[in-house]
Amino acid sequence: FHNCHIEEWGSGSLFDGVWFTGTSWFDVWSHSNTYQNCIMDNVSPPQAGAWLFRNGVIANTVRFNTVKMAGGQPFNFAGTAPGTKWYGNIMIGSTSITDGGTPSEFAGTDYNFYPANPTFNWGSMAYAQWQTAGLDTHSLTGDPLFNTGNYTLQSSSPCKDAATGVPATPSRDAAGTTRPQGSAADMGAYEYGGAPTPPVITSATTAGGMTGQAFSYQITATGSPTSYGATGLPAGLSVNTASGLISGTPTAVGTNSVTISATGAGGTGTATL
Repeated sequence: FHNCHIEEWGSGSLFDGVWFTGTSWFDVWSHSNTYQNCIMDNVSPPQAGAWLFRNGVIANTVRFNTVKMAGGQPFNFAGTAPGTKWYGNIMIGSTSITDGGTPSEFAGTDYNFYPANPTFNWGSMAYAQWQTAGLDTHSLTGDPLFNTGNYTLQSSSPCKDAATGVPATPSRDAAGTTRPQGSAADMGAYEYGGAPTPPVITSATTAGGMTGQAFSYQITATGSPTSYGATGLPAGLSVNTASGLISGTPTAVGTNSVTISATGAGGTGTATL
């Protein structure tokens, strides 16, 4: 989802395995929700938090997500939010992790991965002070070692098997891989299970149309692609990069060789149409 404002009023909801970009953010007005296996990909929310917890909400859990901030910080608290906890997450891109809230409300927050020298409460609390308050005492900092071009873990990632003492673990990760694959669950949205493979195009590699008449062709592929592409399209046609639908009205007669693509966690797969 791109530039998506999710205003959450229904308590007890589960958000699992959703990819967000742009200015996307969660606006939490309710209680006892769980957010897991989500990817916040270079987000820059207008309210300065990927999660904005409104005053008085209770018992919300953020676990096993991969969060990369382009602006703001992962959490913004607009008042009290007792029972909020986060664990098993990778949160990078901003050394500031929280704005607002008090440590006594966040019992159970631990086993996360942060950038070096993270700060809390909009920079007013250093990491050592945060840990002295009993939070993130087993968490790690530094470089999570992602594979190039995605948020899956390298074999040498410090996030592998690192969520050893979390209260609960989702049965699967964002790609559907069973957790854990090793001695304990991995931090972040993806469980390390070997290098993922790029999507394989499964739609037909030939298609025809007529000038002046509407045309459509759907790119399909394995591996739950997150985006699609097409280069060399005839005049009058375009591709929806989110859905993979090529559509339009051709304006000239001819034969075209089009490179179609699908991109997922394991990279990009292509075929000639």
